[in-house]
Amino acid sequence: MAERKVVWTETADRQLIHILEYWLERNKSSSFSVKLLSRVD
Repeated sequence: MAERKVVWTETADRQLIHILEYWLERNKSSSFSVKLLSRVD
């Protein structure tokens, strides 16, 4: 299977940070944000 490389723009990187912060604030826990980040990674 061919390997693909994803190049993140600065805007996409900032949006991801805002999404992770949103879930952190909403859930009052970092567990979902960490799980989401690992799925994106």
